[in-house]
Amino acid sequence: MRENTAYLYGQLTRDPICYKNPSTQELLSGQITIKTARRTNATGELFVKGRLRIDFITIYSRNEKLIREQFMSLRQGDIVLVKGSLSTQETEKKFICKKCGHEMIKHEAVVIYIDPLHIKKFASGLSTEEGLKEIENNIEISNEIMITGTLCREPAYYKENNIRNCQFQIAANRKRRIIEDGPEKRTDFPWIKTFGDMAEEISGVLHQGSVISICGGVETRSFERKIICENCGEEFERKEYATEIVPYFIDYVDNCDIPVKHEDEFVDSENESYINSEEIDLDKKNNSNDYDESYDDYGDDYDDYYDSYEDDGYDESFQ
Repeated sequence: MRENTAYLYGQLTRDPICYKNPSTQELLSGQITIKTARRTNATGELFVKGRLRIDFITIYSRNEKLIREQFMSLRQGDIVLVKGSLSTQETEKKFICKKCGHEMIKHEAVVIYIDPLHIKKFASGLSTEEGLKEIENNIEISNEIMITGTLCREPAYYKENNIRNCQFQIAANRKRRIIEDGPEKRTDFPWIKTFGDMAEEISGVLHQGSVISICGGVETRSFERKIICENCGEEFERKEYATEIVPYFIDYVDNCDIPVKHEDEFVDSENESYINSEEIDLDKKNNSNDYDESYDDYGDDYDDYYDSYEDDGYDESFQ
């Protein structure tokens, strides 16, 4: 089973950036960043609910025809609908010590972006306030991803600010071939981050080699990373950016440690009170809002986020 499809409805935060071959004027790549809206959890019917979350997601393509026909006419403030695939590329991350100027290179950092199949413009030149209202009114389609993959490392379960977290990485085999990546690129390696009851459950169910299917949203966030210079020992902080998938639901497909019920644990139709109590508990679980994070935590740093992608790439490693 292979699935990797993202749908995004959002507002351009600035004009597109397009790079050309200076000799031939051939378009080499195009990039936009769009502001999207989502909620922090979903109901059993997959209606999003919970607290509002704003994410700034990079759309990047090396398909010259798509760039010329769909990127170059876009401008800051436009509202667009994007269909594409979540893609990852391994890269190196450079850190320069503020004290001695020593350059350090971190290997195996991962750049994450959406490679578009199609971009459709729905409105032009909206203000920030108008754009936010538009994407909020369409929040059910503003930020959605469906992806299937295999855990390539053990989940890491921890508590932070009294919130339960579980983070892990999957290998997602591509159904869609992206020609510009070459025939050898067949797998992407996004990070997944879960919270609350879901985090606690999957920490006991999933392990390296588990196959899962996810329905959720793409999250972008910033954080401060502490770095110790390997040359002079100076400690300094650098603002970093991460992109990951936050699931609304996870289906256990294969090789998962799902508890098996014995025959005497099954409930028949006569035990109606037990069934009703289970339904209530499930409702509480689906409505859990342990992850209560405001989009204000990210604020209006999308310019820095965009520049970081272009200059350095995102640092997606989890330590």
